[in-house]
Amino acid sequence: MEARFAALRRREKPLAGLALVSVAVGAPFVLAALIPDLSARLAMYVAAALALVALTVLQRRREGLLREIGLVCPRCGATQAADLLYLGRCPSCQMQLLDRAELQAMPKAAITEGSPLRNAIGLVVLLGLMAWSLYHVVRVLGNR
Repeated sequence: MEARFAALRRREKPLAGLALVSVAVGAPFVLAALIPDLSARLAMYVAAALALVALTVLQRRREGLLREIGLVCPRCGATQAADLLYLGRCPSCQMQLLDRAELQAMPKAAITEGSPLRNAIGLVVLLGLMAWSLYHVVRVLGNR
């Protein structure tokens, strides 16, 4: 089963998603520059429609790839994620797909492995960002 997930990672194209995001973000600006009479709202609608079509194509491609590799539940047809290696059963219908001997140990969460100092610094940064954003929201709303 681990070999199937490795094959999926090899055959997937993660850069296609990054290219899609780049095009979706940049398309309204490019369209507005190429067609001066085009309104910004219409450019956003066109970009959103193109992004929706591209996402649908990428999702269908991934589902077909999962079926081809054999990462679907034989009972309900649900696609499987990497947690199958740790849990051994389908998340949709709870059918046991892997024998208990084939299960891998659940990896520890990275946040619990960190040092207390790192966690404290993260908390201070988070609180500082919240205070900064609250200050600016109050300042902007107070100027109205």
